[in-house]
Amino acid sequence: MVNICLCDDNTVILEKYEASLKKTAEKYNLDIYIKIFTSGEEIIDYFEIFTESHIDIIFMDIIMDRMNGVETSRMLREKGYKGEIIYLTSSREFAVDAYDTFPFYYLMKSEYQKKLEEVFLQAMSRKKEKIKDGILCKKGSVMKRIQLDDIQFMEVYGRNIIIHMQKDVFEFIANMEIIEDKIRNKGFLRTSRSYIVNLKYVKNIMKNKLEMYSGDMVPLSTKNSMAVKKEILQMNPDSWN
Repeated sequence: MVNICLCDDNTVILEKYEASLKKTAEKYNLDIYIKIFTSGEEIIDYFEIFTESHIDIIFMDIIMDRMNGVETSRMLREKGYKGEIIYLTSSREFAVDAYDTFPFYYLMKSEYQKKLEEVFLQAMSRKKEKIKDGILCKKGSVMKRIQLDDIQFMEVYGRNIIIHMQKDVFEFIANMEIIEDKIRNKGFLRTSRSYIVNLKYVKNIMKNKLEMYSGDMVPLSTKNSMAVKKEILQMNPDSWN
């Protein structure tokens, strides 16, 4: 079952989105559950109460009364939401403001009838990829599987690897060549001899360091600087000057 949340303060539009998603699910034989919210406050309250019931995909209207969609998504991320966010918008001008919420897609309301099915199926595919993309870490008798999407950056000192996540740190011993093979072409780059960064968590690029959304500062060597900056710009050109 795929749990989907629709959040928009226009109930007429919500009904259209719900009908389209159900039609797509029936077409591709997908098992989905849809929960509807008419404000950012409602979905935040729901997430706080039912954190155990995982939300896979959120379709979020950006322009809403009181708390807008970007503010709502930012708060959900801060509270630990790791699923996909698809913004529903009439303008792309909010792309820069919404970058730190790690959206999956900006779906223009004017084209939702043409694009909703395609974007929804892409989000489903991404959900399946996330399940596969992980590192199995072992420390003593403790085995821990860490999803690549949860990793902000890694410190590497010989065979000692420290993985920094949003709310946790895990240190273990492993062969770095195996780890690098696992994260190759997954949005990670080496910023210096001892640091590897998940580029989606980079907030600011400075002369000799990167500021992460967590507030951590990661060293950026002169040797790696150009490659890192180029990759970040390619990932989201609208969000950087």
